Amino acid sequence: MAVPDHSIDPRIFESARKEFLENGFEKASLKAICEGAGVTTGALYKRYKGKEDLFSAVVDGYESVLTPDSLSALTPSALNKLSPAELPANTGKLILGDNWYYVGVVSAQEAQTLQTRQNRLGTGESLSLRFTKNVDRDLSVTLLSVGAEENGRCVVTFQGNTYLQELTLLRRQSAEIILDTTDGLRVPLAALRVATQTVTEKDPETEETASKEVNVTGVYCVSGAKARFKPVEVLLTGDDYAVVRSAGSTEKLRLRPGDEIIVAARDLYDGKVVS
Repeated sequence: MAVPDHSIDPRIFESARKEFLENGFEKASLKAICEGAGVTTGALYKRYKGKEDLFSAVVDGYESVLTPDSLSALTPSALNKLSPAELPANTGKLILGDNWYYVGVVSAQEAQTLQTRQNRLGTGESLSLRFTKNVDRDLSVTLLSVGAEENGRCVVTFQGNTYLQELTLLRRQSAEIILDTTDGLRVPLAALRVATQTVTEKDPETEETASKEVNVTGVYCVSGAKARFKPVEVLLTGDDYAVVRSAGSTEKLRLRPGDEIIVAARDLYDGKVVS
């Protein structure tokens, strides 16, 4: 796969700046931008999907205040005191790539947890940000820096490279930091039960078999008119729910999405008639 020649980016930037200043966003021509930069339209489209990717008319004065080079030195108090620079009318901004940054304040303990988690991530793994509005999916990010501790809090900076047009319109946004994800089925915590089952084990040396009783965690589901116990593995628990993975050894015992789980009942046992 060919690697884009970034040495031509400054020429594209300068040509785009002149074109947008002279003609505005609506009348600006990508062909003219390419001609001014001495590049082909194909080279430009390798970097940008169109004018919307290259230009945003929405500016708020923080563009010259919050720069990538200044982020690592921010403290919580300095971030809180930031004020936008004054801008002339009819100002826009050029977007020269897909990299973007998100700065937030967390406790020093949370910052240490984030740093430890980032250091443990393998190739292809990442942290995620879940914005509270305007973005409908989790965005993969890298923890770029952790600022100096101030009164038990730190500024953390994340870098992402998933371009979304909506991000050009965002400035202040709350987000959840997702350290890890778990795939499973969510069930009511009250539905979890422990049943005693008899299992048969074979000694690998003597090949003799022996039966013993074990406690198995699972849920009761309605199957026909009877209660069916389905073993599960508990992956994590919340205040009133658990995320589980089916541990059933057969198709009949496998918990599936859509199963009708019995949350409250007395004296349940496998095969009991329920109504």
